Amino acid sequence: WAEGAIDVSSVAVEEVASQAEAALDFKAFLEEQGWTFDVAARRLGLGRRTIAYYAAGRPLPKTVALACRYFTLARERRSHGRHGRTHRKGRSAA
Repeated sequence: WAEGAIDVSSVAVEEVASQAEAALDFKAFLEEQGWTFDVAARRLGLGRRTIAYYAAGRPLPKTVALACRYFTLARERRSHGRHGRTHRKGRSAA
């Protein structure tokens, strides 16, 4: 982490990972993202066969669940930015 950028305890990360893992339907995640197995493999740094394995309903490792949660949040953030919210770069809230 960059110095002072994020202050999160390992316990909090573990809790988020457990929640993400329990709540994630990996096949639905792929569909929501519009990802093929090949795209998912490239973006998650996994093999295509591993992606197919998880899409078939096999248990996800917490690291994969966290990565999926990140991509979901990033997509939501981008979509909010396109619908009327503006993001101003370089300005501080003073």
